[in-house]
Amino acid sequence: MSIPVNYGPMTEIRMQPDEVEYITGCIKNMPTDGKMVEWGSGVSSVKWLETMTAEQQLISIEHNPSWHMKVSEYMLTQPALNKKFTYIFKPELYGFEHGYATVTEEHPFGLDDYMMPNKKVLDADIFLVDGIARAATAFLMKFLSTKEDPVIFIHDYYGREQWYAWAVKHFSKAEKVGHTLVRLYK
Repeated sequence: MSIPVNYGPMTEIRMQPDEVEYITGCIKNMPTDGKMVEWGSGVSSVKWLETMTAEQQLISIEHNPSWHMKVSEYMLTQPALNKKFTYIFKPELYGFEHGYATVTEEHPFGLDDYMMPNKKVLDADIFLVDGIARAATAFLMKFLSTKEDPVIFIHDYYGREQWYAWAVKHFSKAEKVGHTLVRLYK
């Protein structure tokens, strides 16, 4: 299921309504100057920005050139949202294409700068891992994040648990949120 929206050429959030509701609730509970980092941008990025206060910020990291272009073009028409948005494009390196909905999307090869583009991502209150190399990225944030207990999500977890099991076992708790989202506790 997806959520229909009208964000220019972007017309649906590819998440379950209960997942979006849970994440927007976490955003509303962030500190006034809170920060969210997401891997894998899209229509949901706009929803997160609409939910945030003027002082909160979203850093979105994207590897796919066409998604990067689509979101960038829309954000140019949204100056109020753009003020709290940092968009980082980090394409796949070394000619390796990760694909989608196959286990090859989980391989961290060629994602040197994608998983951690800079140290500014480490002090986030919320990490939403919804791109490629999800297990490796969530695992990195568990150990490198500077917050004591950040909110860490992996999207599309259920149905692919075996892809992420090696990383998830290092978290103290994994909590199901909605149909496919898992919240991980350091």
